[in-house]
Amino acid sequence: MRLANQTYGSSVKDAVMKMHRFFFQLDKLRDVLRFSTYPLYKENVAEHSYYVTLFAMFIARYLHDSGTAVDIGKAMSFAVMHDAEESFLGDVLLDTKKQMAVQYDNAAKDTVFDWIRDCFGNSDIDTGGLYGLWRWSKHNTIEGNIVRYADQLAALLVLKRQANAGSGSANTLSKRIYDDLVAYLTLHEQNIKIHDFIVEIAKCIYHRE
Repeated sequence: MRLANQTYGSSVKDAVMKMHRFFFQLDKLRDVLRFSTYPLYKENVAEHSYYVTLFAMFIARYLHDSGTAVDIGKAMSFAVMHDAEESFLGDVLLDTKKQMAVQYDNAAKDTVFDWIRDCFGNSDIDTGGLYGLWRWSKHNTIEGNIVRYADQLAALLVLKRQANAGSGSANTLSKRIYDDLVAYLTLHEQNIKIHDFIVEIAKCIYHRE
């Protein structure tokens, strides 16, 4: 277990200064607008991250209560950090991310690594530190998969809200996200509890009038 002074320093002032640099950067997520949330309402990445964390919490709690081994706190921590790189790189269209997956991943890793090291030194860049929370949020663990699904559900929620307000483009995009999520779950998710729960949430959001 990492001791507090390994990450934050030996004094209250050291701790506050390090956390200030960290939060000052993350606060920029308020200014990063998401491409997927147009045209009636411009959601920022900070708002999106809140809903991802909320969905992750409920999914993890449901799975935990139904007997699945899952770390609720880890899932929520992953969700909080999952888009941290966008405070530097901005929001990138999903199709562009797919086309330039290696380049984007390398740029994100280098940027987040350098940022956390600059804030907290070498003590927090291992797999158990803040860098690890960000990096593992994108890996194929049960908590990482929860964040993957929560990410899509959060996007579906805001798009469906716009679609119901009359946006044809949001309606088209929400259908794409819904169809892609259900197809991915059908092909890749072997845990039937996760599969069924996420599909039901997606149906509830997508078919809400």
